[in-house]
Amino acid sequence: MNKIREALNYLDGGARWHKGGLSDGDNRCLIGALMMVDGDDYAIESVVEDVVLEQYADRINVIDNCLRPVAQFNDHPDTTWPEAERVMEKAAMKLDEEVR
Repeated sequence: MNKIREALNYLDGGARWHKGGLSDGDNRCLIGALMMVDGDDYAIESVVEDVVLEQYADRINVIDNCLRPVAQFNDHPDTTWPEAERVMEKAAMKLDEEVR
């Protein structure tokens, strides 16, 4: 199964989505969910990052190098679960296309 979809499934429609850190109990941010299903594989995260940069570049502080773009998007005050879910869905579709 597509690792991005696995992470999205784990987030359970946003019920387990978390802002402000990798995890809080069973809840995870986008990166935390990706790491849970695939370890610290930046190749998978980079597919999500591409979508974040395409769709929500205004939420990324390019000067702030201590937080990765996916983390900045996840934790941005304006980011909602439906937006996070759309990013993950688009990234999963991109990953499917790359595998073909």
